[in-house]
Amino acid sequence: YLEQAIHLFDIFFFAKDFETFYKTACWARDHVNEGMFVYAFSVAVLHREDCKYFVLPPPYEVYPHLFVNNEVIQKAYEVKMQGEHYTHVDSVFKQENTYYIPTNYSGYYYTKHPEQFLTYFTEDVGVNSFNAYWHLDYPFWMNSQHYNLKFDRRGELFYYTQHQLMARYYLERLSNGLGDLKHFDWFDKKTQMVGYEPSLRYQNGQEFNQRPEGANFYRNYRSEDAMIFERRILDAIDMGYIVTKEGRKLSLKEKEGITFLGELIMATGDSPNKDFYGQMYSILCTVFGHVMDPTFKYDTVPSVLEHYETALRDPMYYTLYMRMEKLFHRYKSLLPTYTKEELFWNGIKVENVEVDKLITYFDKFDFDLDNAVDVGIIEDAQYVNIQARQMRLNHKPYTYKMKVVSDKAATAMVRVFLGPKYDFYGNEMTLEMMRDYMVEMDRFVYKLKVGTNEIERNSIDSSVTIKDKMSYRQLMFTAAKAYTGETTWEIDETNRHCGWPQRLLLPKGKKSGMPFRYFVMVTPFEEKTSGSDFSFWDMKSISYCGVKHYGQYPDSFPMGYPFDRVIDNYEYFFSAPNMYWKDVVIFHKKTDDYSPISLR
Repeated sequence: YLEQAIHLFDIFFFAKDFETFYKTACWARDHVNEGMFVYAFSVAVLHREDCKYFVLPPPYEVYPHLFVNNEVIQKAYEVKMQGEHYTHVDSVFKQENTYYIPTNYSGYYYTKHPEQFLTYFTEDVGVNSFNAYWHLDYPFWMNSQHYNLKFDRRGELFYYTQHQLMARYYLERLSNGLGDLKHFDWFDKKTQMVGYEPSLRYQNGQEFNQRPEGANFYRNYRSEDAMIFERRILDAIDMGYIVTKEGRKLSLKEKEGITFLGELIMATGDSPNKDFYGQMYSILCTVFGHVMDPTFKYDTVPSVLEHYETALRDPMYYTLYMRMEKLFHRYKSLLPTYTKEELFWNGIKVENVEVDKLITYFDKFDFDLDNAVDVGIIEDAQYVNIQARQMRLNHKPYTYKMKVVSDKAATAMVRVFLGPKYDFYGNEMTLEMMRDYMVEMDRFVYKLKVGTNEIERNSIDSSVTIKDKMSYRQLMFTAAKAYTGETTWEIDETNRHCGWPQRLLLPKGKKSGMPFRYFVMVTPFEEKTSGSDFSFWDMKSISYCGVKHYGQYPDSFPMGYPFDRVIDNYEYFFSAPNMYWKDVVIFHKKTDDYSPISLR
C-alpha cells in the first residue's frame, strides 16, 4: 500500500492552497483507509510550508493500539460500554469524570526473560513516538528533486540517530545488569532468536505476531536478497565508491560519503542506486518480523518491526540494526583517525566542569485512550474520558557548569557526551571501547569572550530532547479557547514533533549509584560551513532530528565527532585543553510498589 499512500500524500502536498488542502483532507478522512490517511496527512502537515507551526496530537493518543497492551484496550472498551455502571476494581478507578486504567509493560506479570527488564525503555510511548516522528520528518521514499525539498545530510542523520539509539539502549542494559547483544550470523544454522510477545492488537482486533524463544532463522528469498545487498554495500565500502544508476563512480572518501552510504542503506528516494544496492533496512524488518511465517504462506499481519511506532519494542530490532551498524563501522574504520590539529583548539582551555547530583526515578504519566474505543455518534465522544496511567522513567532536572578560559573572542560549539565507565564485567572501559557507547547529551553555540567564561546550562535546554507533548484534549481545549478569544494561541517556534523525550535524557543508573564519564569539548563554530543562522540551535532536538528541509544542518563537523572514528592515540583525548572528562554517578530512586493501587 506504499504507492497508494504516496499518491494520497501527493494530493495533499501539491494542493494549490491551504483551503484546497483542508477540503481534500476532510474528504479523505471519510473515504480512505484510516491508517493510510493518518500517515499521508501527517507527512503532508510536516512538509507543507503553510502548516509549518501546526501541532499534531501525540501518536500514542491517535493510535493507542500501537502503544498500550491489549488488556488495557479491552478495559477501555468495558468502561465505554458500561459507563457509570462499570464495576470498579483495583485495576481501574474513577476520579471526577475520568476513568484511569493502570498500564503496565508487556510481560509485567511474570518476568521470565532478561529483556523484560528493559520494557520501561523499549516500550516507552515517548521513545516510540520519537522513532515514528523521525521517519515522518524524513520519509525514506521521498525524493528531494521531485518534491523540491532538500534534506541536508539525511543519510548521515539516519546513521547517527540510530547509532545513538543503540548506544542509549546499551546504557539501559548496563543499568539493569545485562551484557552485550549477541551478533546475528546469516550462516549459522544454530542461530536462535530472542522471543517476544508484543501484547498488542490492531484496531480491527487482529493480534500482532509473537515470536517464541529460541525460534530458528529460516532463510528464504527475502533473506537471500538482504544478504546480496549487504555484500554489495560492503564491496562499495571496501572499494571506496558507489556505482550510480548511470554507471558513474560516487566517492565515499569525501566528506559527503557517510551521507551517500546512509541514503543507500536506508534506501531513500535519493539513493544513488536503489535497484542495485536494494532496501536492506526494510527487508531485514520484514524478514525478522515474519520468522513464524517465513514464506508468507498464511498471509500473517505485519509484525511490530514493520511499524515505526512499534519497532523499538521488539528486542530483535536492536539485533537487526546491529547488523547494519557493522556496515557503518566498517566505513568509519577505513577513514583516517583525527589528527592533533583536528582535535585541539589552541588558546581555548576547559578548566573545570561541575555537574549536579544525577537522580532518576519513575513517575506517573497519563495519556488519552479515547481513540481506542468507538462511539456511535461524534457527540458521544465528549462524554468518554478514559486515561491510561503509566509509570515512566524520569530524572531530576540538573545543571552543569563549566569554566572556559579563552585568549580570543570566538564563537564556539560546546559538545557534551555521557558514556559508561565500566563494562558488564566490571572492567574499566578503554576509550576505544567506550566511544561506541558515548551518548550525546547536549550541543550548543556559545560566544566566548577573552578571559574566563563561566557557562551554566540546564538539562531542560538540551539540544537532544523535547518536553512531553500536549495531550489531545488539552490541545483541543486550548485551541477552542483561542478561537473564541478567551485566550491567545502562542506559537512555539522552538518546539518540535520529533525529539528524544526530555524525561529519558539520563539512563536509569542504579540504586547504589552507577559510574559514568561526562565529556565536554569546545570546538570552533565555523560560520561559513555551518551557516550563520544561530537560531537553528534554539530549536529543540536539533542534534537527532536536524532541520528537515528548512536549511543546512548547522554544524560542519561529522555527527558524533570526536567519537565517530577509530581512536589510536588516547593522549590527544586526555591532554587536549579544549576537552574535559568528569566522573559522575547516576542514582536511581527505586519504587518497589508498581501495583495498580499505587498508581492512583
